[in-house]
Amino acid sequence: MGDQQIIQILRAYSDYLHVSNMVSDGLRYIGNVIILGLATLTNVVSSSFRQMYKLLNFWEYSGVKNFLKTYNAAIWALAAVAIAWAGLMFIHNKRVDYQEKGNNFLVAVLLFFGTTFFYDSGHRASQQRDCWKLR
Repeated sequence: MGDQQIIQILRAYSDYLHVSNMVSDGLRYIGNVIILGLATLTNVVSSSFRQMYKLLNFWEYSGVKNFLKTYNAAIWALAAVAIAWAGLMFIHNKRVDYQEKGNNFLVAVLLFFGTTFFYDSGHRASQQRDCWKLR
């Protein structure tokens, strides 16, 4: 490609091209530094989250596993007693707001199962290599 062809292509795209000056170069440099700073900050925060999820996954610790293995029957017995008590309260309480009871039950189930599920999911996500790093 010769000089004349290059000049013709540049003139064809002259609406998109402009001659840069020191002010626009300076502003572009400042913008680039801001973007790189935000990317670095994001990497620092994501590595902090990764460490936090490692600490929050207490189900993997041997002490917790031993406790759950030892007291598994007692935990299920307490859960059965709690369900039986709630059933008795439903039977003996003549004036019952079933919508409120249903809402309370759903919130309890969400807190009990949802919290452990999200902790475990977060831990697994943080274990993936470079899942939090910007490229």
